[in-house]
Amino acid sequence: MADLSHTLGVTIKEEVRVAWYTKQDAFIGERLRKSASMPGSTPKYRRKRTKQTAKRLASERKCKEFDEWNHMFTCRVGEYLLEVAYFAGIIETKNVRDRKKEKKIVKLTEGFHSMLLTYEKRAFETAYETHPLIDVPLDWEQSDQPGRYNRTGGYHLDHLRRGQPMCRGKGIHDSVFGAKSAGLQNTLQHTAWRIDSRVLEVAQELSKGHESIGKFLVNPYERPAKGTEDPLITENPERLKEWRSITAALHRAYGEENRKCVRTRKSLLMAEEYKHKTFYLSWWVDWRGRFYSQQSWLAPVGATDFEKSLLKFRDGCNVTQEAMDWIYAAIGSAYQGTRISKRDRILWTIDNKELIEKVGSKPLDTVEIWKKADEPWTFLQLCLEWYDVITTRKEKFWRVPLQVDSTASGLQILSGMRRDPVGMKNTNLLAPSTPDAPPEDAYMEVLRKAEALAIKKGQQYLIKYLKFRSVGKPVVMTAIYGAKEFRFKESIEDALLKAVEANDLREEELPTQAVLWELAELIHGATKQVFPAAFQALEWLRKLAKTAHEQGSQSLVWKTPTNDTIHLVKYNHHTEEVHTTYNGKIVIGDWNSKDVNKAKEVSSFIPAVVHSYDAALLKEAFTDWQHPLSVIHDCVLVLPKDMDRAMQRIREGFVSIVDGDPLARLADDLGVDAEALARLKQGDQPLDSVYESKYMFN
Repeated sequence: MADLSHTLGVTIKEEVRVAWYTKQDAFIGERLRKSASMPGSTPKYRRKRTKQTAKRLASERKCKEFDEWNHMFTCRVGEYLLEVAYFAGIIETKNVRDRKKEKKIVKLTEGFHSMLLTYEKRAFETAYETHPLIDVPLDWEQSDQPGRYNRTGGYHLDHLRRGQPMCRGKGIHDSVFGAKSAGLQNTLQHTAWRIDSRVLEVAQELSKGHESIGKFLVNPYERPAKGTEDPLITENPERLKEWRSITAALHRAYGEENRKCVRTRKSLLMAEEYKHKTFYLSWWVDWRGRFYSQQSWLAPVGATDFEKSLLKFRDGCNVTQEAMDWIYAAIGSAYQGTRISKRDRILWTIDNKELIEKVGSKPLDTVEIWKKADEPWTFLQLCLEWYDVITTRKEKFWRVPLQVDSTASGLQILSGMRRDPVGMKNTNLLAPSTPDAPPEDAYMEVLRKAEALAIKKGQQYLIKYLKFRSVGKPVVMTAIYGAKEFRFKESIEDALLKAVEANDLREEELPTQAVLWELAELIHGATKQVFPAAFQALEWLRKLAKTAHEQGSQSLVWKTPTNDTIHLVKYNHHTEEVHTTYNGKIVIGDWNSKDVNKAKEVSSFIPAVVHSYDAALLKEAFTDWQHPLSVIHDCVLVLPKDMDRAMQRIREGFVSIVDGDPLARLADDLGVDAEALARLKQGDQPLDSVYESKYMFN
């Protein structure tokens, strides 16, 4: 018991030491906190290093040193903590005889030990969530109960389904999902997957050579050996000190890089485990109706370019002429991006067949070629499939899925709801001006408008930053969801830092904080001008939520076109943060509060409406789909032979969900009549013009 008291006392003493120096000199306190939290080090070494650093800095800065606690006082502090734990029911003491001496030992109480076992059991019970299923998941059944109570589908074992309801996510929402939602979940669950062993073998070889490509991150360093100092070094104190400093830096660098590569290593291990298996994914929805796989690995949702390239459908398709056009376009866009026209993507592939076959036949010898692609691992996988199916005919069926993404789905939906010809054109909901025209690039259009505004306002010094698409994209993508200019500024700064890394911008040209604020304001204003009707709808939706609250609503409930009832409620969580030196931040809070946070409901309402509608589009389009399929929010993955059919369904589904006046129906669902809030007028763009769209999903 004395040893335990001393250990606890030492822990408290080190916390007090840092707090004492922080009070005396903030600079010393900050340095000590960094030393105490340095990753890649043991707790014992962190305490020792922090103590030495404190002594050195106190001497350098003429600061009074911390009065060391003697052994007795340290033990008394530890004894006090043990007494607190005893009265809290955490520990109990017992006298035992050791030879001729009697000792007092400390052990956990039965109740506290049972609680720890419960947490451990829960951790074991959720470990299965990382692994895909090797049998077809159970179908979901539609229920009139809230989705969080529906446990009919997914895993086969009852005790696993208890923790995996149809609707999951943060908060307590009583959203109810219709038959089309359950139908699409079942369609997704029936899709069988395999590991693309060709990509896996390439990745494993590159991993051995410590070569990172794109999101495939590998530690560039070999693990530093321990205890390898030369005897000549140990005999020289100065050289030994220098050697230890260099070795510590190597270990830190190795540890930092190793942490960055955890995701890649996990992906490789999981892929190797399922290399020769057919597997399935079970699916759930969040309270807005968006789809997610219940498994966290070997799933397309949230996956990087590399992780997606490890996956292919088990069931393939014959390569028809129509499928060939989509394959050409997919390879061209994987190498060059999606900003060029479909015709140009096809022509690039036709002109570079020799390069594609070279990559497909010798991927390790052509790394320098395919690593330059816009999506290097997707490009590699398509080249490998091309070589096996098209060139050598080694494989009869094409099994690599092709992916198409919507063009700024939130702006598409709001522009379609408003029948806004400008917004619909800029989000590719209308036919291109000519058959060979490239898709409209909403992000570059916003930057062009921003450049015109900059000239008009006399802010020509901002123009050099407006040539980067990555500067405009995050503003356009997040403004529709109510993001503020502080977030825009951070996104723009990150984009420009990456431009410096890519040698597209000199470091000395980076803007100041004041200029970043000007850029954020300028691009946000340009976005509103490019999509006037959509941003008018945003302001109207904000007023709608506030009006519903003024009329007494505690939560916001509405129906989607696919008969889902979306329930939005937010509560205040009263929390308090405790900051410790060695154990980081601890949050203590009341998570069961029923105090409604109406301001948070208002800010959540706009993205919730948009996401409930982009999920409704997929449900309307693919509920009864009978072919391999996967989705990633507003993206779909299908076989090339099925792409024309999928695009037709998407266009028809879009027209269906925005038919009539969806915003007026939304207000009716919230109980807000036209007298309380005037309805927005729609534009004159015919809705059936969407049927002529070529790049709606691109």
